[in-house]
Amino acid sequence: MLRQFSYLNTALLAQFTSALDGGQITAQSHRDMATRKGSVNANLRIAGAEGGRESEQESQRELLDTPPAQFDRLMQAASDDPDALGWLDVTQPDLELQQAGRGTMVSWDCEVFVPEIVQMFGANSQTRDLLRTMTDVIPAAKTYGLDTEGLPDTDALKSMSGMLDAIQIDPIIVGDRDDTNWKIFAKVDPAFQLEPLDGALQVVGKVRRVIPLGSWHPLLSLPGSNFGSREQRRAQAREVPAPDQEKNFVAGPAIELDLLAAFA
Repeated sequence: MLRQFSYLNTALLAQFTSALDGGQITAQSHRDMATRKGSVNANLRIAGAEGGRESEQESQRELLDTPPAQFDRLMQAASDDPDALGWLDVTQPDLELQQAGRGTMVSWDCEVFVPEIVQMFGANSQTRDLLRTMTDVIPAAKTYGLDTEGLPDTDALKSMSGMLDAIQIDPIIVGDRDDTNWKIFAKVDPAFQLEPLDGALQVVGKVRRVIPLGSWHPLLSLPGSNFGSREQRRAQAREVPAPDQEKNFVAGPAIELDLLAAFA
């Protein structure tokens, strides 16, 4: 299968394949040898003779162990012995995903998208730059008599910009399907993103945590939100958010992954 990667965490992949191979393969050498046969005719006055000759040709290739090749070996090992790798190739999510626990490797073909709040306010969104630009432009627009009615004033823009700097919203993707309530979600490291993470993709990752049915996981964290006892945090996870805030949470049942790969 030829894969087109939208995301491939090569650092995590190197850990997995190093354990799988018993070390790190830097290159593989291939040696090919071919033998050629031919014939020789001699037309002499006294006698005729026919003979043969052989020649050998040798070529050698050295192949670098590229990340796609490493990933292919990992997928082959998972196909050969999924139990040894703790691997779930999900085809029936309602049955299989409920078996997943911390450390399980999950491969699932699902619809991937970036939640709206992450698009607007995430670390890689353009909202911060827009607010800073407006903070600089609006005073100048007023000076030149341009119409700024309906636009927030400079203090409000600075306040919004400061709030965004304080709120932690990691780049996150969510994957789901119409035939199940289960979802996966994962943080994205921009260093390993190759194409936009959107649409039908095969997602592979290692389970970090399971969000059970009836619990909610926030997509953003306010400063100090992680304070408190473990029991308090668990109780907060079971609190149903207001209807207009539900889109800012991932509802269980869901699985958080350490994302290894996403590909078509």
